[in-house]
Amino acid sequence: MKLINKKGICALTFMAACCGLAACGGNPTSSSQAGSQTTVTTVTWWNNYVVPDDPSLEENRNNSTYREYYYCADLIAAFQKENPNIKVETAYHGNYASIFNDAATALNTGDTPNIISCYADSVASLRNQAADSMLNVKDFADKNLATDTDFIQNYLEIEEGMYGDGMYSLPYSKSSETLVINSTVFEHVGEGKAGSDIVRDGKVTYTAPTAVATKEAYAVPNNWTQLIEVARKIKADFPTLFENQRDADGYFTSIPFVWDSAENMFISLLKNADIDYTDGTGETAAKRVLFNNSDAKSLVVQLKKWNNEGLICTQNQLPITDAARQYHQYSSNMFSEGTVFMTISSTTGSRYFAADGGFKADFNHVPAWKDDVALTDAEVISQGPSLAFFDKSEAENNAALTFYKYLTNSENSANLAYNTTYFPLRASSYENEKVKSLKTAYEAGVTTASSYGDKTKAYAGACLALNSEYAENNNYFLSPVFAESAKCRTAVGKLLTTVLNDRTATTDEEITALVETSFTNAAREVLA
Repeated sequence: MKLINKKGICALTFMAACCGLAACGGNPTSSSQAGSQTTVTTVTWWNNYVVPDDPSLEENRNNSTYREYYYCADLIAAFQKENPNIKVETAYHGNYASIFNDAATALNTGDTPNIISCYADSVASLRNQAADSMLNVKDFADKNLATDTDFIQNYLEIEEGMYGDGMYSLPYSKSSETLVINSTVFEHVGEGKAGSDIVRDGKVTYTAPTAVATKEAYAVPNNWTQLIEVARKIKADFPTLFENQRDADGYFTSIPFVWDSAENMFISLLKNADIDYTDGTGETAAKRVLFNNSDAKSLVVQLKKWNNEGLICTQNQLPITDAARQYHQYSSNMFSEGTVFMTISSTTGSRYFAADGGFKADFNHVPAWKDDVALTDAEVISQGPSLAFFDKSEAENNAALTFYKYLTNSENSANLAYNTTYFPLRASSYENEKVKSLKTAYEAGVTTASSYGDKTKAYAGACLALNSEYAENNNYFLSPVFAESAKCRTAVGKLLTTVLNDRTATTDEEITALVETSFTNAAREVLA
């Protein structure tokens, strides 16, 4: 999801009695309601749903930043009406890395929640920290989900196959990545405006880039050779835009292509280039952590050369928007401003490419690395958080899993997809009228002048259709999960960021030395 900043940790309680919102804190407990014999079991869920300063303000519901928060708030209120003996509290803990870090700290204090939104790498690290900390949900999955023909079994199989000795998380909000292209610019031919001026509140907020007379239509790239060719054409066709690409701090104010996630870029490209990254079956850490190899280094050397050429970068090379927190500009914002023309981004972020008027976005298969690999065979990372459960009392575990069943029923899975573009976990969710409306909007298409609302629906439908394509072609992959896998992901993201941030390495020798040092440091960080 898209975060503006990390607010202080804020727990929100959804009270069954009035279905209202109230701040709270403390450990999850079981308590008796005054004047009754009903025992209430509290379930605490740490997630990344940004909390508005004033949840009661109705206009906050229209703010896309809080979309997941209100989806969750409404769902919990409904759940507690049906289950008055279970109280669900949610607490915003920043992004997934922050949730993991806070959970690891909580293991030391004994103040763990019941549920966390996280990736499997984090679960493996938490189990490595405390072997019996996480609940094995294999029996629950076998009894409740594996026999449910409506539940998409591939999600369960992936989840179960990640751990080897059990099942320590359950699927929740699944997503992938997509190549988003500015089709207004791609399709434009010849001299003149590539898009329309964007007018808000009666004022022109920016002028779209102007194409030179010789500009030809661009083809959507199927592989990286084509992607780089298009990137070079973009720079040639918009010389004024790319004349001064960097700000005073060296960050790109305009660039043809951005891959948002440095971690995903590194891992996905190694996978598609058939280069070793990790091997979860290795007997020792050194045999599991494999990315420090010559082929991987050669690939990153090439990425650095394209980066120096001003063709590609990750979000970490975009301008700083918050110096204190070191937050960078979003590629989707620069896309809307006409300063980024291609980006590989999460399918859940499709709505951020929508704007009243302005450019039109198209959502495509992530390009293959190799020229001789068909696009339908190119592998794409399966992502989006799962839910993991800390092993608590029997009552708390049962309450948490009861909530999970409600959270992932057909209606709620469909509502999550409609509100966030996360892929539904159930086949029947695709028949939900709201979800079907997204497909209808995608098939109808949009124009440059279409409204934000129309684009949002069409773009969500495009990503749901892309998910079907990925699934049918068996394009999805997941990296092995093991004790060091979370460290590997963090280290390679830092490695690539270090290389692409560097402004001093320009010759082949300097770039090679930079890459060599960065790989050595990353491997040492993981294996220390």
